[in-house]
Amino acid sequence: MAKRDPGAESRGARLRAVLKLLVSTLAAAASLVAGHALYRGVERQLVEDTRFALRPLEEDPGSGPGLHIEGLRHAPRERIVEVFAEDIGRSVYRVPLAERRRRLLEVDWVREASVARVWPNRLKVRIEEREPVAFVRLEPRVPGALSHAALIDADGVLLEIPPGSAYDLPVITGLREDQPPEARALRVRKMQRLLEEVGELRERISEVNAENPNNLRARVQAGGSLVEVWLGRERYQARLSRFLQYWPEVRRRYPEASRFDLRLDDRITVLDGVHR
Repeated sequence: MAKRDPGAESRGARLRAVLKLLVSTLAAAASLVAGHALYRGVERQLVEDTRFALRPLEEDPGSGPGLHIEGLRHAPRERIVEVFAEDIGRSVYRVPLAERRRRLLEVDWVREASVARVWPNRLKVRIEEREPVAFVRLEPRVPGALSHAALIDADGVLLEIPPGSAYDLPVITGLREDQPPEARALRVRKMQRLLEEVGELRERISEVNAENPNNLRARVQAGGSLVEVWLGRERYQARLSRFLQYWPEVRRRYPEASRFDLRLDDRITVLDGVHR
């Protein structure tokens, strides 16, 4: 009987393992090539097949047969539709959804937006509009020019007043168009805190000047007069209540006064003739 050669058996096992690995690799490569070819074929069909083309919009500047828009109230429809103008007639597969969303966020009144494909040939657009929290009378950029009225939301974003709209909102002043939104948002929050703190007395306040967020000024109805009071940055309710309590005596002693500093809790300071 011939002796077994352990070395030969070991080499044979290694060769079989190599061949098996080679066959597996070739099979995987073939599958990859076939898969890529299939993907390219499907992609080409999605791009070129007219069944997937976004259909033209109707005469109505709102939702067309291929574009469905939800959540629109004040944002200009024509601006929304314009975002997708170059997509009309081409496959919805080619629409860059992230880029279209970015452009939607640049449209007035749009706070959040989403765009989704609805196969075979539609796009669904959902809009979340900004919620105004106050009217704002903006300081003019040029001295002597007229102030500009607008709406403002909690993020400090300025919004054009929609024609025919009716809002029951407070009025904030002392803001500028050239301020960053963050600076305006800070002042809006200060105004909201003041109005929340004074409770029912907010009905006496016609507007809040937040030019200096550490010294809010308010125009207040006192008796039959409209006067300006300086409230500082705290104790709004206590200071305003005290002022209104002593208003008859203040008016008797200072009948022509219209501006008062309430920041010192033990006194009411007349400011007429004092520089702001």
